[in-house]
Amino acid sequence: MTVTGQDSDVARGLDGLEDERASARLRAALAVGSAPDPRYVPKLVERCATEPEFFVRDMLTWALTRHPVGLTLPALLGEVRAERAQARSQALHTLSKIGDVRAYPAITPALLSDADEEVARSAWRAAVVLAPEEERPALAEVLVTQLGRGGQETRRSLSRALVALGEVTVPALRAAAGGTGPEVRAHALATEQLLRDPDSGFAGAIEEAKRVVALGGAGGGEHEPVLIGEVARRSGVSARMLRHYESLGLVRPSGRTGSGYREYSGADIRRILHVESLRSLGLSLREIGRALDDPGFTPSALVGDLIRQTRARIAAQTELLTRLRRIDAADPADWEEALQVVALLHALWSRSADARQRAALSSADEVPVPVEALVEAVLNEPDTNVAGALRWSLARSAGGAEELLAQALDSPVAAVRERAARALAELPDEGAAGRLHEALGHPDAVVRAHAALSLATRGATGAVPVLIDMVVAGRRDTDAADALGALAADRTTADRITAAVTARITEPTTPAAARGRLTQALADVPGQAASRALAELARDEDRAVSLTAAYLLRLRGGTG
Repeated sequence: MTVTGQDSDVARGLDGLEDERASARLRAALAVGSAPDPRYVPKLVERCATEPEFFVRDMLTWALTRHPVGLTLPALLGEVRAERAQARSQALHTLSKIGDVRAYPAITPALLSDADEEVARSAWRAAVVLAPEEERPALAEVLVTQLGRGGQETRRSLSRALVALGEVTVPALRAAAGGTGPEVRAHALATEQLLRDPDSGFAGAIEEAKRVVALGGAGGGEHEPVLIGEVARRSGVSARMLRHYESLGLVRPSGRTGSGYREYSGADIRRILHVESLRSLGLSLREIGRALDDPGFTPSALVGDLIRQTRARIAAQTELLTRLRRIDAADPADWEEALQVVALLHALWSRSADARQRAALSSADEVPVPVEALVEAVLNEPDTNVAGALRWSLARSAGGAEELLAQALDSPVAAVRERAARALAELPDEGAAGRLHEALGHPDAVVRAHAALSLATRGATGAVPVLIDMVVAGRRDTDAADALGALAADRTTADRITAAVTARITEPTTPAAARGRLTQALADVPGQAASRALAELARDEDRAVSLTAAYLLRLRGGTG
């Protein structure tokens, strides 16, 4: 029997998927997805069920999406009923990536409530992607039965799924918010809050919902009367203050027990919540009484005065507090040194760029400037030379800057985010490295770029995906390619970088210019894997890619 070249390629691919080395399995999955063959499908599905490495599983899923749906869909539908939890979870994940709505009937209520949390979360995500429009209200009804389940990550996943369904979830969420279980009610309220305001954040929404539930809100109907001690425990308002409210007529308990103890109804508890909310705005108890009891009361004038007074008070107190904290942070030994600190702080905010630069350079050697002041100056400095001096001084400061700079990464001003990212990238300590790792997922591409390039100089391979994105986008792509070459110091890392770059080149959505830049990025990646990838690209249909790959091969001596 004659064995063709294609047969031997398939055999190598199947063997590679079983290799004991994760890097070899990753390369095999990439090769299988790049050259689809029906004979691969059973093995790909089988490996998804057992593969321990996340990156390899993700590549297996990608390889399955490259094969015809007519082959993959039946195999994956069989896996969602498998006994092994990973088989069910990975099959559901892959179905969501394929996106064929014919798979939706297989996502049963049993899967949506699977005892394994990873399976359930995969089922939620897949169901939201695949559900036809007419099925979405019924899906919402099933999903809300899982409210209150698991830890915060699981609850966040469920909330995201419900939010993705949109307004059809509102009736089911409100019904759940009126239930008896406090965890379920809080989760339902938090999810509806996220639906209304996606930027509010899950953790904050949960805490606010728990507070409302504890005070008897959420539309749960009237509750049994509660004694004053329990009201104090739930609301955080002391029993003494509750009695004071009663003496002023703000909140009167609706009843008393036979022994004379105060009993608060659900309406009473809600009024306590209203009083506390108005107190938090700065209203006096007398003004609160008017606001709650006078039907003709119009709060606009009063609130306007409060806003003006509060702004003025905050501005004055903030300025004073900032000056005091900066002087205190410098820890002056005497009044003479304290005055030197004050003079240096004034110089940092001088109108003269030269004065600001001298102050920045002297702060590292003479009178130490508090880190908070240096960070504020870095974030607001428009002059390039002064900004460089400030970053230099900040990198030599006593520490603590990474937390302040990390907070500035969320500034609504793009220039501030860029300055914060650049300063953070130049800090040498481990705390900065941790913040830079977090910044790899930042929504601002400029922030991600600074973080990735800095981490690459520290040998952090977690920066690879962002560096590849930079090459694709043409944003500091030469720096990113150099960083990829520097990271490829060992064979395993070099092979992983080669596999990731090649995967982006073969994606149908990658633009032609980006494919050329990605090919060029393989120039400094050593190893046989990169050479083989270049040899394959030298036969690419895109002439620019093939010429670049052939030239790089010649530079490598044809083998790397």
